[in-house]
Amino acid sequence: MKIVSGRAIIFDGKDVLLMFRRRLANGVFKEYYAIPGGTQEKNESIEECTIREIKEEFGIDIEIISYLGKVETDDRIGYIYSARKLFGSLALGGEELEENSTNNYYEIRKVNINEIDNIELLPENRELIKKAARE
Repeated sequence: MKIVSGRAIIFDGKDVLLMFRRRLANGVFKEYYAIPGGTQEKNESIEECTIREIKEEFGIDIEIISYLGKVETDDRIGYIYSARKLFGSLALGGEELEENSTNNYYEIRKVNINEIDNIELLPENRELIKKAARE
């Protein structure tokens, strides 16, 4: 059974809110960006999961605007939505805050849409961010 997650692309003007990650793997640090979100819980819709995960990770309440697509691997399916911030102040929280360390670093970052091609990001995520920017 695949792990199912809900993720949100959230714009703040021309900036997109992303999770920056730096983690130690096999003695080497890997740095990359990810669309925020997380794993669906039992008896929870994907939309509810997405809203909850963004509140936990980023400390903000969002409204889902539209479904953009999914990213699927052998063991995971991520449903990606376009969303808008309703209220709250950006602050790292949840498991990301609890697990944050030198070897497993999390940081909320705003990335200008014009710089999206210059950051380490899964190609399918990059295309979904560009799709959201066009909407």
